[in-house]
Amino acid sequence: MKALLLSALACLVSATEEPLACLVSATEEPLPFSGQFNTIYLASKIRSVTDENSEFRMLMHEVNYFKNYTCMSIKYHIRKNGKCQLHKVWAENFNLLDCYKKYNFINRRPIKYIFHDRAASDKVNNVKCPQRNGTENIIGTWRFTESYRHFSRIYYYPETQGGLHRIPSDFYIVIHFASNTTILLEASFINDLAYHQTLTAALARGTNITEQMWKEYVKLNRQLNIPIENINNVYEADACPKLEQ
Repeated sequence: MKALLLSALACLVSATEEPLACLVSATEEPLPFSGQFNTIYLASKIRSVTDENSEFRMLMHEVNYFKNYTCMSIKYHIRKNGKCQLHKVWAENFNLLDCYKKYNFINRRPIKYIFHDRAASDKVNNVKCPQRNGTENIIGTWRFTESYRHFSRIYYYPETQGGLHRIPSDFYIVIHFASNTTILLEASFINDLAYHQTLTAALARGTNITEQMWKEYVKLNRQLNIPIENINNVYEADACPKLEQ
């Protein structure tokens, strides 16, 4: 039995509506590599980003892919003031942008125009992106939709022409490795003080990652200049209910 919400876990406090491109029917099954994942490790240059009570200390429950890996839904919880809060967020795949960067770099061609519409991009640039298989569809950059619903401490851009209306900045994750058992990712955002923040996470189906994945996770943090001593085993420290697998 997969027990998720017990009395200690509060109700769903924030759920983002699916973007139009990610509307999923009730009978649509998640794609391969989807499923239940636990956050095992979190790390950031600034420890407070991953400490308890931080809204960026995302402890995962589910990661599901839909629509030919162009959409991803995530269920996670945070713990604030001793209470567990469940969130559901949608993310859109930025693989098209990554594809054009890599493809044009490899072929030594400058990038002219990039559209979210693949057909329009191919037509204008006269370039066709290479086909991707398996987890290659997952590797790359994803953008959370309506991130302001989940993160109150992100930066809001002022209007270019002045005025009171401000535009919320985005929250991105870059998936560096994905398999049926492990996900290694980097998250990037601008906080409410206008400082760029980066954190990393290692997710697993079970209660830990393999030694090889640990080495890869340490390598990722070194590449991002995150001190190894800032890696926090949040799975062991988490006081909210765990998934029973």
